Amino acid sequence: MAKAIGIVGCGAIGQALLRAADTGKLPVFVAGVSSRTEGRAREFLATLENPPPTLTENS
Repeated sequence: MAKAIGIVGCGAIGQALLRAADTGKLPVFVAGVSSRTEGRAREFLATLENPPPTLTENS
């Protein structure tokens, strides 16, 4: 079973990790993503095949 992780920040490193997880190059389950710039994070996540949920301050 793959490890479950959360990504904090959707900058260059966060995006690289999310792409790798989405394509299967990184064998992890992304349980959620949090970012200070929620709109930009959602834009990027929309480009993934299997986008994880976005965790917001109010969720």
